[in-house]
Amino acid sequence: MRKQYVFGPVASRRLGRSLGVDMVPAKTCTIDCIYCEAGKTDKLTCQRKEYVPLAAVQAELQEVLASSPELDYITFSGAGEPTLNSQWGELACWLKQNYPQYRICLLTNGTLLNDPQVRKNLQYVDLAVPNFDAGNAEELAIINRPADGITVESIAEGIRQAAAEYPGKLVLELFIVPGVNDSDKSIAAFAEYIKSFAGLRMVQLNTLDRPGVVDWIKPADAATIKRFIEGLQDIVPVESVGRYRCRSSAWQSDIKPDDMDNILLDMVKHRAVSAADIAAALKISLEEAGKRAEQLVSSGLLAAEKNGKDIFYSPGVN
Repeated sequence: MRKQYVFGPVASRRLGRSLGVDMVPAKTCTIDCIYCEAGKTDKLTCQRKEYVPLAAVQAELQEVLASSPELDYITFSGAGEPTLNSQWGELACWLKQNYPQYRICLLTNGTLLNDPQVRKNLQYVDLAVPNFDAGNAEELAIINRPADGITVESIAEGIRQAAAEYPGKLVLELFIVPGVNDSDKSIAAFAEYIKSFAGLRMVQLNTLDRPGVVDWIKPADAATIKRFIEGLQDIVPVESVGRYRCRSSAWQSDIKPDDMDNILLDMVKHRAVSAADIAAALKISLEEAGKRAEQLVSSGLLAAEKNGKDIFYSPGVN
């Protein structure tokens, strides 16, 4: 059965096999990032409330987790900012109490970490990954396009306090946008902010991997990524997030064939996926993943778009 709030498992370059939990309506967010793989933000807001019913999310999770799936993380993510839901912490606590065998991750843009209640709920997660993409107001306006009241310093202060209160739980993601935040001056500004995030575990550098909101954004090249690593590695460990690598076809799937298409259709509701993403999530070969996707394209359930060397699949017209 198709799920409304739980999706996957999906293949994550950073998290492995991740079961997603989406607690806000699609594209309800505090920022409107130009690189967002989920598309343009429709509702730009900082209002925290119970956007979707907690009981309904719990019911879907109970159904999915009843089979004890093999997961690396249960991840609060989706097509909007998870911490906008005022009940996300309660759900994280419930998961820890009822499914302690699973690690919990929060993927957040970091804009609400200056709220003490949002930070308090980090006690229930094993890993939090906030974004920090801008070292000045101009970069923030171009890259993140935030709701009123959000500034570079407000984001930085939230991350600063979260890193101090929960050392070892935070990995910072920095998205490189060539021509905007990749100058030597920008890197120096990032370095100064990151020095103040005492307790941060790591910085992960990310760049464009699939279509974003604007067509002019390009991936950072190796030389640019190297400059960031050299500028930050003396402060905190730094890694570049590479493409997720599919496991071999010998890795046997524990997902029933009849369920695979539904899982795949749930995956693309939240982001465009490649055959490699599908293969890793369903634990099937790359060849079989491509065939399944193309069958759904033929039936109109998926759409295919070539981006560079890869083909990415998104919801179709049916």
